[in-house]
This record gives sequence, structure tokens and C-alpha cells, in this order.
Amino acid sequence: MRLNLRGKFYDIDKEEAVKKLTGVKPEITGRTKYYIKINNKEFPIKQALAVVFGIARIEIQSVDAYRVLKNLGFEITEK
Repeated sequence: MRLNLRGKFYDIDKEEAVKKLTGVKPEITGRTKYYIKINNKEFPIKQALAVVFGIARIEIQSVDAYRVLKNLGFEITEK
């Protein structure tokens, strides 16, 4: 699947995204509202997208992470 994040394109699918997040430790912050669950671990959506795309979290806005992860087929949960 070809995804656009702020004008840059990435070719990735859900299966590959899950592989990239396997073995990664989820960050725990008190300010995070949205998560995706992989292998019974909850990842903040910005962390998940940063790992999957190999970019810095600072480059990602929550609205972009939400949209891209939703398009990949992930269920987004809210806390």
C-alpha cells in the first residue's frame, strides 16, 4: 500500500508494519490518548508510525498518525 505522509510517500502494508513493531517496547506517557494494539502491547500512534516509517516522532502529528494507521487497517483505541 502506498501511503502519503506530509508529501512523502511510503510503500508498506499492515503485515510489514506489525513486523517492524514486534520486539519494540511501547513508550508510556501520560499525555497519549490514542493507541494501536499489537501482540497484546499498546503503542501510542505517533510512536508506532515513527517506528514503521523510520522517522522522528517530532515529524508526526497525531492526526496524520491516526489517518495513516487507520488506512493500514489498524484499530485505533482511545484512553
